[in-house]
Amino acid sequence: MSFARENVEDLQLEAESVGSVEKLNRFSQNIIICCDHLDFLHSSIDHEKKQIKLRALKDILEDLRTQNVALPDRVVQHLFEMIKSNIVRGLPITQEECTALDSKRVISFMTSDALKSEELNVEAAWSHLRLVYKILIRYLKSSGTSSIIALKYVNQNLISLLLQRFDSGHAKLPGSLRKTIYNIYRRFVVYRSFIRKSLKDIFHEFVCDTQKHNGISDLLEVLGAIISGLSEPLKEEYRLVLTSVLIPLHKPKCMGMYNEQLAYCITEFLNKDRELAEPVIRGLLRYWPEKSSQRELFFLEELEEILMFTQHVEFSRRVQQLARRLQKCLSSSNYLVAVRALILWENESFVWLFSESKREIVQIYSPVVDQNANCHWHVAVKNLSLNLRNIFGILPAFKRHYDAKRANWLLNVMCENQLKVRAIWESLELNFLNSSSWAKF
Repeated sequence: MSFARENVEDLQLEAESVGSVEKLNRFSQNIIICCDHLDFLHSSIDHEKKQIKLRALKDILEDLRTQNVALPDRVVQHLFEMIKSNIVRGLPITQEECTALDSKRVISFMTSDALKSEELNVEAAWSHLRLVYKILIRYLKSSGTSSIIALKYVNQNLISLLLQRFDSGHAKLPGSLRKTIYNIYRRFVVYRSFIRKSLKDIFHEFVCDTQKHNGISDLLEVLGAIISGLSEPLKEEYRLVLTSVLIPLHKPKCMGMYNEQLAYCITEFLNKDRELAEPVIRGLLRYWPEKSSQRELFFLEELEEILMFTQHVEFSRRVQQLARRLQKCLSSSNYLVAVRALILWENESFVWLFSESKREIVQIYSPVVDQNANCHWHVAVKNLSLNLRNIFGILPAFKRHYDAKRANWLLNVMCENQLKVRAIWESLELNFLNSSSWAKF
């Protein structure tokens, strides 16, 4: 009986071995099929081959999902050759995307039918490329993946290639690229420093040289995910990322393309180390736009988020500079900037921070607040200024200083009015004395 049982077990192992060999051969054959470069610019060309390749990609993905044993080195090598060849080829760019990427006005002579056909071709190409990225991500996340073998092919060249693809301008790519880079960062500790350095180099080139890149917002999302996973206390290397990379990103005029992602990265840093609030505020004041109302609105929104993480000690070092900057916003010719600066005073954290420097704040703010409340042309600015004047008059922290400042302001206004009235009377008397009627008299 034992001999028969052993024979049965040997037959089962042999059958499993034969089955795994057949599965591996089929897997390798699918990889070969997926290495073909097909023409996606014309839907009528290679139609059958496209369907075959699509099925092969789906089979590879399904095999990786059910794979519990590490793939042989030779197979992994062919798998990554296929992945790289497809990533390098990328997607055909559409006329619409060409227009969006060009800073100048581009006049398209394509008909609506041609544009629709072009979009369908891109969609067909994306259905293939999307699966290629899914295959790469699945391989990286698979428990059956051998890190020793994977490190031979997940190298700096592949990471650089993936980072370059962020600048492709295709709206469909960034999501897959972000997931791929983050999975590499999470799994392979040895490449974390290289990824951070590569991101830093891209941002530096963007700020200091080209100021043209289609994927800055997506790269900042990758960096934000990295920052959120950093351990505390922060190393000096990470602090330098904030001061030498993120803060200078406020300089480019196209900041509106990535302001939300930039603000997220900075607040993630402040959430881990609130002492960094002072250099952040200093950086905002340094790059504060003088001639762009839209960018000023971005700065004001980001400032409100930053002040939520700011303590009195860090804030006190920049309070006067910040108050003078905000005072200029109150007197801005663009009413939206003035409204946004006034809305800051509805934030309890903002009022709490400024309450420690009440004398300086009242001296800087009260003239502009009173002027806006009395004679500003826009109703919203006028009403918000009245509310702020009420805050100065009600809150104990501001009331005494504001009352004294307002009394001096009213006294100065009265004196100015008296001087104006006296000047008018003197002018009238002079005119009368010089008139012909006085001469006859």
